[in-house]
Amino acid sequence: MRFLYRFTPVAAFVAALIGCASTVIVSCREGEKLLVYTSLYFGTGTPDGVITAKDWDEFLAKTVTPRFPRGLTLSRASGQ
Repeated sequence: MRFLYRFTPVAAFVAALIGCASTVIVSCREGEKLLVYTSLYFGTGTPDGVITAKDWDEFLAKTVTPRFPRGLTLSRASGQ
């Protein structure tokens, strides 16, 4: 038990240091623009079966596309 009392302040200090992550400042050269690349992967399986192409197209048009007013790229992926 005595060990825990001595360890607690050390653990708190280490936890505080871990929370102090450095911030990376990204800058572009003149004439360049910052690019943000995000990948979203969606599966087609559901508890009730699979998502049809029509369901996917509707979801893409109504839910995803409005959130990317500057455009997006869609590509099929496969994997194992």
